[in-house]
Amino acid sequence: MADRSLLLVDDDALLLDSLVRILRVRFLVRTATSPIRALEMLRASPREFFAIVTDVRMPEMDGPTFLERASRIAPHARTILM
Repeated sequence: MADRSLLLVDDDALLLDSLVRILRVRFLVRTATSPIRALEMLRASPREFFAIVTDVRMPEMDGPTFLERASRIAPHARTILM
């Protein structure tokens, strides 16, 4: 269901949980608390997500760097920087 699947990436697990509760009504939502893990998820299923939403500041990698790398793996996916 790539037309309804979102990937949310943020190091704040509580924020991710809140977003999932809101968005799961309309979308299939997967999350990652690490941009490194999110890139692994994208490599495993590059066409799974129609959109990738990420935080600006995370310990392992900042949001713009993550989205640049994610776009190389899944160029069709829309990207949103929070």
